[in-house]
Formats: sequence, C-alpha cells, structure tokens
Amino acid sequence: MTEIPVLATLDETTDLHQEERLRLFVQQQQAIIGLLAQQNQVLEKQVKELTERISQLEEELRQKKKLSKKPQL
Repeated sequence: MTEIPVLATLDETTDLHQEERLRLFVQQQQAIIGLLAQQNQVLEKQVKELTERISQLEEELRQKKKLSKKPQL
C-alpha cells in the first residue's frame, strides 16, 4: 500500500488559525484522494487483464472438451 505523507497533524497546528488548519486538512484529503484514484486505476487495469486471461482460459477449456468428445476411429 502506498504511504501517504502527512503534512502535519492537527495537534501540531494548534497555533495556526482555523482557516489555515482547514486548508491543511483539505490538502491532506486531496493528496489521499489522488493516491486512491491512482491505485484504483491500477486495480481496474489488473481486473481487465485478469478478466481477459480468464476468458482465454475458458475458451481453451471449451476447445479441449470439444476435442475429447469426438469419437475415436
């Protein structure tokens, strides 16, 4: 899992004004959302690749079953 660098904890920002604290919180949330979006894209790509591979294997299995059902002379 990707580590998310924390800009500062809210406890460390007690001397900041409320607006600055909220701005910092929003920046942290935006960073987290960006990383999650990247991770989601990677997972979607993996799902697509695995789905295609499963389809290939299913087709190969169907072909093998067809071959084994043919009567032998």
